[in-house]
Amino acid sequence: MDNPRKEYYKITENTTSNEIYALLDEVDSDLDEDLENEMNDSDTEFFVEEDIDLRLEGATGGSNILIPTANIHKVSAADNNESRTGSKKETTDWKWTRVIKPSRKMECKLQKHVLLQFNIDPTPYDVYEKAIDLNKLVAHIVSETNIYATQKGRNFVTNDAEMKAFLGMNSIMSINKLPTMEQYWSTDRFIGNQALRDVMTKSRFKEILQNIHFSNNDTVDKVDKGNKVRPLINHFNEAFQSAMSNSSMQSIDEHMIKFKGRSQMKQYIKSKPIKWGFKF
Repeated sequence: MDNPRKEYYKITENTTSNEIYALLDEVDSDLDEDLENEMNDSDTEFFVEEDIDLRLEGATGGSNILIPTANIHKVSAADNNESRTGSKKETTDWKWTRVIKPSRKMECKLQKHVLLQFNIDPTPYDVYEKAIDLNKLVAHIVSETNIYATQKGRNFVTNDAEMKAFLGMNSIMSINKLPTMEQYWSTDRFIGNQALRDVMTKSRFKEILQNIHFSNNDTVDKVDKGNKVRPLINHFNEAFQSAMSNSSMQSIDEHMIKFKGRSQMKQYIKSKPIKWGFKF
């Protein structure tokens, strides 16, 4: 049995405008209806080759008309079966093309340098002391702590040497963690910390902890949510900027300080290992 005749309506790039008009005159007026019926017919296939941008002579305003070049033909069921067995179809072989943009080279010149000056080879403590301007920090804490104790009517006075020892003991406690603070002064050699017991008694440590203060309650800005530690934040910002010059390219990271008490600055971030605390 012969295959049904395939009708082609093809417009190529070399087709003239007169030929296009002649082709349109030859097409039956009810082509749209026939075409819709053909599209709904399971034995009809459409193969689009390419789109051609033509400028028709005499068109209004000389506008460009985008005419799809299409091969429209009927295919019988026998042709469909034949195509599934490996016969060649008049289809466009679409292929993905990977476009690799040239990489942008950027030179990174680090201009930062340490501004700390030492006359001799410094020890780790010397660098720490100068990097955070420890003497100025301790003097401020001692002054505010004594003022706070006076405001509360307590008979308490501390000095710079004692405050440095207190801060150092807190640093050791952050490394050697025990369930309770009292256990650091335990006489059990498997629990207590002899080095801390040699520096300060437990009662004196608690007394300093009770009175330590960083800002004056009478002159503090109540609108500032961080007024209790604002002097410390300002101090560290100035100390760090004085210790090293900033670079044009830096990486700023975030850090959560664990805290579950009552504070308007407390945040909850579900995805963080430390979910409750202060975000820096």
